[in-house]
Amino acid sequence: YAELLALGVLPFLLLAVRTAARRGTYASTAWVALACALMLLAHNSSAVFCLPLAAAYGFWHAWTAQEGRRSAAVAAVAGGLTTGLWLSAFYWVPSLLERGDTLILETFRIRHDPVPHLLWIAQLAKTDWGFGGSWPGPDDGMSFQIGWVHIAALLGGAALAAIGPVSARRETRFWLMAVAAAAFLTLNTSE
Repeated sequence: YAELLALGVLPFLLLAVRTAARRGTYASTAWVALACALMLLAHNSSAVFCLPLAAAYGFWHAWTAQEGRRSAAVAAVAGGLTTGLWLSAFYWVPSLLERGDTLILETFRIRHDPVPHLLWIAQLAKTDWGFGGSWPGPDDGMSFQIGWVHIAALLGGAALAAIGPVSARRETRFWLMAVAAAAFLTLNTSE
């Protein structure tokens, strides 16, 4: 259930980096550091995806800050993330250094190799439903289709990014790019 805890920490982390980018204060940097450390301590596999997302989100907001405040915004986000890495180093540094003394690498090569499970682009539109497994190639026993509700939400987001209020446009553009990047990482061409 560590993944669920990490998903609970993610909104706190995103709010912290956005606040740090907007305010650029020591207090906001401290919140980023705490949220970053909590993410790493909650579930390090989720942190592999969530921390780059949070960094991109924070730097996106720092880039859109006023001209004179950009350097303070970048420093607040970067300082908070770096401090969070150091606060949680007692956990992740030994796990990296002692990785060779465990069977984790062998386990991941045999059972948890993600490459055979990457999708073919046609699978995103394939409507066959099943309860089978994920196999190498495009003939999985389950559906990985992007649903109509998701497509409608993406189209609504694209419309908001094009004609919405200025602040909503910036926010929506970031999340549309994040969704596109996440979708690309599920495809076999991302290998």
